[in-house]
Amino acid sequence: MIINEHRQGLAARKGVVARQVFARVHRGQARLIPLFGILMLVLGVAFAAPLQAGVTEGWQAFGARDFARAEAEWRPLAEAGNRNAAFGLGLLADQAGRFEEAALWFEAAAKAGLPNAQILIAQRYAEGRGVKADPLTAYVWFSRAMQTNTPNADKARAALAATMTKAQIEAGEALAKLPLKR
Repeated sequence: MIINEHRQGLAARKGVVARQVFARVHRGQARLIPLFGILMLVLGVAFAAPLQAGVTEGWQAFGARDFARAEAEWRPLAEAGNRNAAFGLGLLADQAGRFEEAALWFEAAAKAGLPNAQILIAQRYAEGRGVKADPLTAYVWFSRAMQTNTPNADKARAALAATMTKAQIEAGEALAKLPLKR
């Protein structure tokens, strides 16, 4: 009965917040649910806004060619796992000719799911720039970028595949299907 009432209530009243329905079913906790939701919203805004602001300020500094300020904005965020900041540090390192460092930051951003970083780390593995050349790993990263419809990932992967054996391509296809490990 409760399940049917729940389903009918959701279908009949669009926009019903799930926690309100949950509170109606579990009346004893009704007052805690809205407070918890508000607390989570406040904490989310309080912590997310400064992190995003640092990334944005880093890109503004990068655009103004103030690379020291961009790095100062991005480094703590990248070290905390922010994929956009890691990507930015990769660009800074690449521009400075520190290709090994660039590859590390691009790979961190790629593992965090940033499609542009997946393309760049794939290119690095294909060319052996900052990393040991590894066509299989490059193929895997191009394949992952294709899964998010990243422009030209399919063309880059096809060009790389033309230089690989059938066994390497099959191995790359299988590896690209595995979940990313951070």
